[in-house]
Amino acid sequence: PEGEEDATSNDVGNNVPKPATKTTNPMGGGRLLSEPSPPTKLPGSMPSPIDAAVESIVLPPEPAANVKEGVCNIQIRGRTPSGNSAAGRRRFDTTTAIMSDLFAFASQVCDGVNPTAFRLVTRFPRQVFRVASSGGVGDDCFAADATLESAGIGQGQEMFMVETV
Repeated sequence: PEGEEDATSNDVGNNVPKPATKTTNPMGGGRLLSEPSPPTKLPGSMPSPIDAAVESIVLPPEPAANVKEGVCNIQIRGRTPSGNSAAGRRRFDTTTAIMSDLFAFASQVCDGVNPTAFRLVTRFPRQVFRVASSGGVGDDCFAADATLESAGIGQGQEMFMVETV
């Protein structure tokens, strides 16, 4: 009949995402934390001045893929200055990586947000991590040169949410 559409037709105006058909996760949809993140920038896009500043951050090399001892898979979720969602994941050696490396990575994920303008938090149990700007080390505030291990971030997996302060 006129004005009715077939339920099987493809509605171009409908923004319903198609379910992923290929995954390496044996439990079903989604990705494993150990899988690399997809690129967040479109190929061929022009870098902004913020991108250039963030790319100048030098992070320590990731541990080899076969190394499991003392390695933490870290996922960061936050927002860019423009309000878009941002996420990234990376492996850190908890005995050699320092808090400033973790905050530099979070800053890089969130398109160059100043590391002193946010804190990293875990969901459950809730833990708060901040980097001391001028010697103010306390309960949730760590020296920039403190190792991840000394800050209580151990081997395994950890997800941090970026909260602005």
